[in-house]
Amino acid sequence: MVAPLGLLFLLCLTLPSLLVTAAVAPTTSVPGGALAHGRPISKQYDGLVCKSAENKATATGNCTCLPYGEDDEQQVDCSHLHFTSLPINAHLPSRTSVLNMNQNNISRLVKLEKNDDIKHLNLAANDMTEIDHFAFEQTKNLISLDLSYNHLTKLDETLFDSLETLQSLNLSYNKLEYLPNDIFKKCDRLFELRLAHNPLKQINAQTFFFLQQVEILDLSQNEIFSLESGTFHSMGKLDTLDLSGNDFESVPINALRNTRKLTTLDLSSNPIRTINEASFHKLYSLKELIMSDMKALVEIQKKAFSSLFNLERLTIQHCPHLSYIDPYAFMGAFNHSWMAIRHVSFRRNSLSTLSERTLPFCE
Repeated sequence: MVAPLGLLFLLCLTLPSLLVTAAVAPTTSVPGGALAHGRPISKQYDGLVCKSAENKATATGNCTCLPYGEDDEQQVDCSHLHFTSLPINAHLPSRTSVLNMNQNNISRLVKLEKNDDIKHLNLAANDMTEIDHFAFEQTKNLISLDLSYNHLTKLDETLFDSLETLQSLNLSYNKLEYLPNDIFKKCDRLFELRLAHNPLKQINAQTFFFLQQVEILDLSQNEIFSLESGTFHSMGKLDTLDLSGNDFESVPINALRNTRKLTTLDLSSNPIRTINEASFHKLYSLKELIMSDMKALVEIQKKAFSSLFNLERLTIQHCPHLSYIDPYAFMGAFNHSWMAIRHVSFRRNSLSTLSERTLPFCE
């Protein structure tokens, strides 16, 4: 028996959206996107780079400095001030833990002064084209580093070797075409890595070998067309993976097979034509799967989702050529039982009807 597609949606109850989030520790946002522990206090610091108590700029800058936390640490916001280099230590308040240099004119980053206090450094949107390979050699206590929205084309393989405490790294919106094999070899505490919107085409399997603590990996909007088998093999804690906006013609299952804790996968905007029984083989922990804006997708075959025993949310939207989903696409591979998916969205595809067998969990 065949039921109208709209009727099936009326029968399915949509639960609140599943959010898969992770954090290193409780954090609050500070100007420019840097992260800081504790709650900022609305008070200005009268330092050499900071506004005075009368809100007048000093000779060396017009930054805003706010104390936060319980240890007399400072967060310094020097964004939008046309700096061409970082302020020297003598011009910063003592115990500066957060330094935001977002949207300045730092085209080349040279070796920074020794500073054991700075933990969060934001260098986004500086039109930066070059970073000296020893730039962070003396800032060994960094926890988060934002280098997004620059014009970096290459990175030295030793660039992050001194950042053994680094937990969050953002390299999105650059012009990186290649990542050295050992660039993250010392970043074994990294929790979040963002590489979105670069022209990366391939990633060597060794590149992520040392990232055993990473839980969030964003590779979206690159030009990656394949991933070597075992690319994520050592990433035993990987929870959220964004591969959307790349050039995959099939699901890179050989790279995904050892991601035992993966709960969220986004494959949107890839030229994948068919989803079959092998596409998600052994991705038992997956809870949310997103496959939207897939212009080449035409069919979803029998048992395509058979390994996804824990799947709760499935989003397949804006796939203009998707006209067929096999009635047994959701059937379990081993016990032939149906999975209790909580939310399914098939909006704006070319599906005119669905068999009642396709979504038996809608009652």
